[in-house]
Amino acid sequence: MSLFSAVANLLDPPENPYLHDPARWVTEKLGEQIWSKQTEIMTSVRDHRRTAVHSCHGAGKSHIASRIAGWWIDSHPPGTAFLVTTAPSWPQVRAILWRYIGQLFRRAKLIGRVNQTEWWIGDEMVGYGRKPADQDEEGFQGIHARYVLVIVDEAAGIPATLWVAILALLTTAECRVLAIGNPDYEGSPFSKMCAPGSGWNVIHIDGLETPNFTDEPVPVGAPLLDQSWIDDLVKDYGIDSPQYEAKVRGRFPSDRATGIIPWSWAHRCRGVEATERVGPLRVPVMLGVDVGGGGDLTVIRERTGMVAGRRWTANTDDSEVIVDEIIKAIRISGATEVKVDFGGIGFGVVGSLRRRAPSEAGHPVTIHAVNFGGQAKDPEKYLNVRA
Repeated sequence: MSLFSAVANLLDPPENPYLHDPARWVTEKLGEQIWSKQTEIMTSVRDHRRTAVHSCHGAGKSHIASRIAGWWIDSHPPGTAFLVTTAPSWPQVRAILWRYIGQLFRRAKLIGRVNQTEWWIGDEMVGYGRKPADQDEEGFQGIHARYVLVIVDEAAGIPATLWVAILALLTTAECRVLAIGNPDYEGSPFSKMCAPGSGWNVIHIDGLETPNFTDEPVPVGAPLLDQSWIDDLVKDYGIDSPQYEAKVRGRFPSDRATGIIPWSWAHRCRGVEATERVGPLRVPVMLGVDVGGGGDLTVIRERTGMVAGRRWTANTDDSEVIVDEIIKAIRISGATEVKVDFGGIGFGVVGSLRRRAPSEAGHPVTIHAVNFGGQAKDPEKYLNVRA
């Protein structure tokens, strides 16, 4: 190469041969094969500013997201590209996607250095994984690069406020965002991104169309969804369950008219983020008691305001021992009300609690007897209190 050509390459470096062929990058840099949906995801990130992938369980979605991250940094000139990843929790950021990124970095012998959640080239950071507070609309401020790639793993768990911060990073036509995850419930911001007309390029991965269920070759070493996992899920939840819809078929399960608790409500009650949404109000403190007998456990459950709390159990038919355990739980929790299943052995438990609790609990406490088999307030509509 002449001196003139060398100087020209420094001022205007030639385009990386992998820039327009991410699947080839995986094959040649890592020696891996990817299946058709993974290729479709990589191509979508290349061609579209916004890509949303709602996928079944075990389709290799986090695996391919890490390959896209590696391709992005490696195929753009150093200093022009930046990688941002996030997930619903800090452990998910570090233990899932960045574990994969570290593995591929070492295997492909890429430039720079990677730690648990950061990628550096020389003294310049070119990528990181972060989990800002859910309400932090400015959680990713300060990222400026021509080629920014944002990868949102487990995207169904990201709240609307954090999406404001994520989308604010797409400041140029060359920036990209990949949102990928299981379709846990309808009505989430992620579900709206996956709806027709959302402006996102949407890719759906149905578990029954993954390589273990088709004629497509299974990539070597890929832990993809298989029939035994599906059989276990069907046994546990049923083929018409929301879990089957989301984790096997990769579809957003809708709330069902025949259900007692809407699926979307149950989803919103999961995890630390749900507890934070409740706020500081943690009163009144109550206990609910399901009295056992005949080999069944007695279960005492604490409720602090709107949050389910601690759990105590007793394996005995002796009603006085059960009362001892309930009073102990009252002292520990500071509960001011106890609601007891009144049927069977519960009849004696309620009577004994009402005699003993006021003097032994150390503070005023009201005991409620709940007869689940009793008449409902609206007997024409409901069979009994339980219904």
